[in-house]
Amino acid sequence: MPTIPRGALTGRCCRAFALLTTLLVLLSLAPLGALAQESEPSAAEIQVGAPAVVAFTDGDGALLRAAPGYDAETLALLSEGQGVDLLDGLLVATDGSSWYQVATPAGDGYVDAQFLAAAPPRRYPGERGERGRDDRGASRG
Repeated sequence: MPTIPRGALTGRCCRAFALLTTLLVLLSLAPLGALAQESEPSAAEIQVGAPAVVAFTDGDGALLRAAPGYDAETLALLSEGQGVDLLDGLLVATDGSSWYQVATPAGDGYVDAQFLAAAPPRRYPGERGERGRDDRGASRG
């Protein structure tokens, strides 16, 4: 029976252990990447003809512009949470940025796509909300 030199298995075991540890770390990081992708805004969530809201501005709001592109005239500043109706998009400007044409109380214009999110479903006056309350917060039997 051949003899195995002393220390030969130790080297192989260490390499195998290091490889296994590396694979486990990489596999454990994969779900984190998937979660990060799900939380980012997606143009697929926003549909022309549907309501949307200004979002992801850290409270700064988004500029309503006269045309798609950062060099277009600024028409208004839309507050974070401001509702808009999507008229057209996804439009790509000459600078490569993506825009939606929107209708707002301030008028029609274009908003950078990265600052829009799908709006929650609209509720109408008299429709019951959470815990039997209407939109004014008044209790409804």
